[in-house]
Amino acid sequence: MTVQPGIVCSNYKVQVANLNPPIGRSRLPTAIDGVRQRISARSPTGVGSTKRLKFPNINIEFYLRQLAARIAEMKTIQSIKPTIRQYWLTFSILAFAVFLAFEAFGVTTITGQSILSVSGILTVHIFLSVFTSKYVVTDHGVLIRNGPFLRKFREVTYGEIHSITIKQGRMQKRFKIGSLIIRTESVSRVLNGIKHPNQTKELINREKAAEYERRTLLRKML
Repeated sequence: MTVQPGIVCSNYKVQVANLNPPIGRSRLPTAIDGVRQRISARSPTGVGSTKRLKFPNINIEFYLRQLAARIAEMKTIQSIKPTIRQYWLTFSILAFAVFLAFEAFGVTTITGQSILSVSGILTVHIFLSVFTSKYVVTDHGVLIRNGPFLRKFREVTYGEIHSITIKQGRMQKRFKIGSLIIRTESVSRVLNGIKHPNQTKELINREKAAEYERRTLLRKML
């Protein structure tokens, strides 16, 4: 027998709508315990009893774990990497600085060596920032990791997003790149230098609407 979410145990519904996805795998036992406690508090026979079950042969513990695992799963919709083209102006300035270091000051002078050193450090930092930054659009929210000094992703769930704006200059429009600014009540997260920012914005808005519909349907079922 296949039972959809919303199993009725003694006319008491399994309350999982208030669980805030995504729940990490390490938090599954806590989520299951929370659901079990809610059923026990509302059912006079408790979770372990099958005396008043509508479906006596159903293993409630199994379906609790299955339902919590389904909520915990995170599906990756699209993975986005920033492009090096966003630093076209910085590279132009660095190239001019290197030219000055060789032609105007000379590489043997302190000024020339300083210019070359700073230019080299900035170039390495730019490449590290581009190749270590990553943005992932999931069915629960947006995961953001900017720069080489952040190992973990920062998540912005769809329920937290208030607005999404695109920051794009004239040259960026020619290169078809731009930055997305995702604003919440407390912070703003930036997706720097991504290709086709308009398409990414539409994708996030679609997934936000789909996530809202899923949670609304789940609440109605419960």
